[in-house]
Amino acid sequence: MLSWTFKLYLGPSIVLHYSYFSMSLPFKHAYTILIYLCGMRSGGE
Repeated sequence: MLSWTFKLYLGPSIVLHYSYFSMSLPFKHAYTILIYLCGMRSGGE
């Protein structure tokens, strides 16, 4: 049951991540930097 749910979640997740990664690499990079900056700002305060 658990492995079936895990595969069901992991399958589309990998496909979605791969298509997102190959399609919009600069956007993903900028998004990662944005999250990093937000984390630094909230961590600094």
